[in-house]
Amino acid sequence: MSNAEPGALELSAAPDLRDYLKGRGYLDETTKLDVLRTGPNDSSSGISDIYALQYLDAGNCGSAGCTQIIVTKAEDGAFLLYEEWLGTGLTMLDTETDGARDLVIRTDQGVLEGRFNGTKYVWSPTSGQANGASANPTVKQLGQTTSGSQGSNEPAETSGQCIDDHVWHGYANGRRAGGGGALGYGLCRTNREANLLLFSCKPGAGEVEVAVNMTTRRLDDSDPVTVALVVDGTSFEFKGTAYYDVMTGQVEPELAPISLDHPLFAALETADGSASLSINGDRRKMTLSGAPGAAAMMKQACAAPLNPAEE
Repeated sequence: MSNAEPGALELSAAPDLRDYLKGRGYLDETTKLDVLRTGPNDSSSGISDIYALQYLDAGNCGSAGCTQIIVTKAEDGAFLLYEEWLGTGLTMLDTETDGARDLVIRTDQGVLEGRFNGTKYVWSPTSGQANGASANPTVKQLGQTTSGSQGSNEPAETSGQCIDDHVWHGYANGRRAGGGGALGYGLCRTNREANLLLFSCKPGAGEVEVAVNMTTRRLDDSDPVTVALVVDGTSFEFKGTAYYDVMTGQVEPELAPISLDHPLFAALETADGSASLSINGDRRKMTLSGAPGAAAMMKQACAAPLNPAEE
């Protein structure tokens, strides 16, 4: 259990947190940020430290605000980054809930107050904004970030709230690139092709390419492969063959394309529970954060060919 009192601290005073952020791509030589340790004062949750970080440098800021993240450290030393969004004015209050100090942030949904529930922060509109924000009191889409405008000449991208360093990403290529898009699951900060799971399509083609950039010790070159994606209790299976990727030096699944109207995408558009992915029975948990918006962006980008006059 940490003996540090809640409050602002220099990142150099938390070298293990600093190393974690560097390893996850959240810290480099240009990064400027404020770090708050918010608690906890109770070890019963198994969490030894809770950190709230407000980024300040231009590389982490945009029109909707600057990156803000919440990171917890377990008593065994394991870190978990479970929230990421854009906002300003991250402030720690004098009050506390379940042993951790309350927080206030300003986002495109207004001013929100966060209270710790023993595991994570739960956000709601401040009392002064309750009437104006009552249509969405649970702040379900907190952390959903979209850049660009879908249907325009330029590309657009959307992703959800970062959970355990992972999130779903949606991509629309834009008219200038010929349209089409993709849906990916991977690290919060990743490029499109580096997603662990990627569905990509061209406008009007009706087919979606499936790439799984993961492996398991149970795979050998040319083995038959079954990849199962479970979304809110419903399992979707995809068959293929293992192949040796000379670029990565790993044996990975190679799957057949699926249709754009595959029921998986409808499930992801309404997903709000749990998910997992297994490769020949080797299972790993997945977050569904950002999946609805990401799946919707891909489907819209790929549903129909561009107007010839606009190509």
